[in-house]
Formats: sequence, C-alpha cells, structure tokens
Amino acid sequence: MHRLKLILPEPFEFNCTIPIRITDLNYGAHVGNHNFLALLHEARVLFFKSKGFSENNIDGAGIILVDAEIEFKNEILYPNSVKIWVKAANLNALGFDLFYKIEFEDCNTLCCKAKTSIILFDYKERKKVRLLEGIIQKLR
Repeated sequence: MHRLKLILPEPFEFNCTIPIRITDLNYGAHVGNHNFLALLHEARVLFFKSKGFSENNIDGAGIILVDAEIEFKNEILYPNSVKIWVKAANLNALGFDLFYKIEFEDCNTLCCKAKTSIILFDYKERKKVRLLEGIIQKLR
C-alpha cells in the first residue's frame, strides 16, 4: 500500500489556535477525518485574513479548492486545542498550495500534515483568474 508522505516547507510563520468542539468528534470519540478538513478551512480563512484577503475576495476573485491531502499522525480528543500553522508555497500564475501543520497547543506534538491546492475563480464570469505577482508577494 502506498502511503502519503508530505514534505512541509519551512519555516511556517502564521499560526492560529482552535479549540476542539464536542461536535468535531466521531463515533471513535476523536476528531473525525471530515472535521480535519473543517479545521483546515478555519485556519485558511484566518490565514487569508492576516494577508488582507478573504476566500471570496483575493483581488476581486474567489477561491476554488482543487485538491486536498491529509497525513494523519495522532488522534485529537476532546477537550483539546490545536495550533494550526499555515504556509503558502508553489505560487505561480495558475494557483498555489497551502501547507498546514496541526499540533496540540500544549505540547507541540504533531497531529497531522496537510496540503490544499487552490486556484482563483471569478464566480460572475465563471472562469479561472490568473494569480498576479502582487498577490503572490502578499501571500508569501
């Protein structure tokens, strides 16, 4: 069986802390795999906000998440808080990747590594938008 092995770019500069809610748990009493995506989503929104953007307004365009990869390392139980690190990489005119590192807030133990690939999209025109150099510089 082939296993995913994400190589994270360093250094990560942006991070946020998110408390785990009881509703994040699945029948195994730990955070469900679909809720890891929700945690990444929350961190992505906060990352964009720190850069002066939002998911529906990066220089007038919205985003589309074109793929996601998650490498699970440790289960997350309730109650806990996690620190999520986010870094933009592989930025070019066609899009970019966001890399994530989720750790337990109190001990920095790695819970998961993840990557999402993103393109910009004009929802009114229903077409992809090129990523301009000025945006690339802001996202770095």
